[in-house]
Amino acid sequence: MAVDAAIKHSVSGSEIQSAFDIFAPMDEQLNPQKPKSLNREKGKAGEKMAVEYLLAKGYTIERLNWKGNGYEIDIIAKHNQTIVFVEVKARGGTFFGWPEKAVNKAKQQHISKAADHFIDLFKIENEIRFDIISIVTNRLQNEIYHIEDAFVP
Repeated sequence: MAVDAAIKHSVSGSEIQSAFDIFAPMDEQLNPQKPKSLNREKGKAGEKMAVEYLLAKGYTIERLNWKGNGYEIDIIAKHNQTIVFVEVKARGGTFFGWPEKAVNKAKQQHISKAADHFIDLFKIENEIRFDIISIVTNRLQNEIYHIEDAFVP
């Protein structure tokens, strides 16, 4: 599903500055030698925004950063009776493309394998879905794109 068809949520006010403080300015993004800890901080900040967004939309959060089968799922949530496996991608701009484009076939397969393990381990019989939350932040605002049913493994 294209970003155009995704649900878009803009964040403003004090959330902008706090999120921007975490995401590096564009010139820092151009430096390929960024420390991994900076990327982890950005990822955690993006996951926090995604959790807040999902909670506001009526989702319940079942697990965060669940590891299984050697892979990780950022967020496992429940909406109505559907179990939703959510991959979060955040960037400080779109110079290198939209964040959700980083969820390529290989990443989708990793998420799917972890989801299969989760389903088997916890005997899940609910409907399932794979979503992507794509976050782009800049000095003006943060944009959250929720792409429901982003892929089918």
